[in-house]
Amino acid sequence: AWRLWNEDKSMEMVDQFIINSCDIEDILRCIHIGLLCVQEGTDQRPTMSYVVLMVSSATIVLPKPQPPPAFYIGRNPIKANSSCSDKKASMSNDITKSLVDGR
Repeated sequence: AWRLWNEDKSMEMVDQFIINSCDIEDILRCIHIGLLCVQEGTDQRPTMSYVVLMVSSATIVLPKPQPPPAFYIGRNPIKANSSCSDKKASMSNDITKSLVDGR
């Protein structure tokens, strides 16, 4: 995606079935925002509220995304020397979400 965007060939990423039914500027803006969302450092990525603002307002000037790293090794919250049972316990993802006004 980065290479195509950098070479001004972003439209090569778009499915041909939708290319004629969408505004090209909107498509390019979404690709640009997507590249901003996958920057290496979390401090370089926009917040979700800013992403919503960027998507909904064509007047906001988008910053230029930085080139992606050649590879990225993120931090792993699981200790390398922990046992298998410890890994399973630390990978629990119990989430509760309550909505006051559902859609």
